[in-house]
Amino acid sequence: MKYIVVLICMLLIATVLPISGNVGVESTSMLSNNPPVVEILYPQNGSIVYTRDSNISVKYIDDTGLTDVALEYGGKRYTVGYSTNINPPCKIFYLNRSMQQIRSGYVWIVAKAYDEDGNIGIDTAVFYYNDSNDPDLYPPEIDFLVPKKGCFYVFDRFIRIFNINLSIVIGKFEILARIGDLESHLQKVELYIDNEIVYEQEYSNSSWDFIRWDCDKLLIGMHEIKIVAIDSHDNSAMQKLNCFIINFF
Repeated sequence: MKYIVVLICMLLIATVLPISGNVGVESTSMLSNNPPVVEILYPQNGSIVYTRDSNISVKYIDDTGLTDVALEYGGKRYTVGYSTNINPPCKIFYLNRSMQQIRSGYVWIVAKAYDEDGNIGIDTAVFYYNDSNDPDLYPPEIDFLVPKKGCFYVFDRFIRIFNINLSIVIGKFEILARIGDLESHLQKVELYIDNEIVYEQEYSNSSWDFIRWDCDKLLIGMHEIKIVAIDSHDNSAMQKLNCFIINFF
């Protein structure tokens, strides 16, 4: 009789345990680990801004619900901060703040968002504000194509690459370079060998060009090839390339 009572108790316990377990699972709320998505829409990272008449624009998104958003921006010696509580929480929020307080120079932006589950989302950007009347602050870009640093050429043919900080050239060769300016137009390009000008080109309405020059000078030993480019706003750039050259032609 005693064993029968124990068996009945065990059956009752086995019957009750799954039910209590299921109830516990249903009453548990799951927290999201996904942070809010923050996107700085304007200005874009790395851009140049010429006017304060537009806004810093940020988009905040979260799958559970945004509770707070914040925005900070500033430059050298100043910082502007803004934050707001969102009640009731929402899944998408747009924030626009005036840029009237920014000053000339590089400006950093940090945008943050907080959701109901305590997750934090962040986006950052850096742009340049130019308050002068000159719309171009950047010089042209110069890229040596032939010869290139660390490369070995024989009679204008590429042979191989070395881990050295110069170019090796044997025989007659061609100098080829790409010049460009995205902000304005090129004004002049000059090519020098050992500080002696050997080629120059002036431009009226061109933002980029390839320059070619066949080297027919007698050159033996170490020499310096230099390119100087000037744009229409008088911004200048210079690139130098050291070469070991043996050219009798």
